[in-house]
Amino acid sequence: VLLDFQSNIQNADELLQWKASNPDPCSSWKGIKCSGSSVSSISLPNQGLKGSLTSQLNKLSSLTSIALQGNGFTGALPTLSGLTKLRSCYLDNNDFDTIPSDFFENLPSLLYLSLNDNSRLNSSSNGWALPTSLETSVLLTNLSLTNTSLIGTIPDFLGNLGTLSTLRLAYNRLGGPIPTSFSSS
Repeated sequence: VLLDFQSNIQNADELLQWKASNPDPCSSWKGIKCSGSSVSSISLPNQGLKGSLTSQLNKLSSLTSIALQGNGFTGALPTLSGLTKLRSCYLDNNDFDTIPSDFFENLPSLLYLSLNDNSRLNSSSNGWALPTSLETSVLLTNLSLTNTSLIGTIPDFLGNLGTLSTLRLAYNRLGGPIPTSFSSS
């Protein structure tokens, strides 16, 4: 999966310096941390990386943290579906243009998610709405979706997420009332 990740990045050789001669990412690859022999963290914020992300990212089943904010990633966001150990995901300040419908499915450990400033998400289809699958991320404390082409109404289930303490939805095209569930949140 990491070799596919590397092959999709235009300036990977220069900036990442991941060596084919050292095929073990857990031993010395920049920004990669492992638990045993499984990749648990990808942390490459603000590295000037350009290109797209591998669609296979959710095959890294031990992944607990993704920090790829502040780069020049474009194209489709990969699904996070099934990353049951994922606790934090920072993909903000890139230029992704699509978000898959199953992006939020089966993320029970998710605490922090930031997609801020990806203003072109599904813009070819006039934007995207928060799916009900996010409702199962019951540990979520911080959800930041500022300037991400969100449309529709604010879902009622957000007010029922008992641990949610930070919600950022500014600079989107949301409408309708504030959900009544927010009165007890």
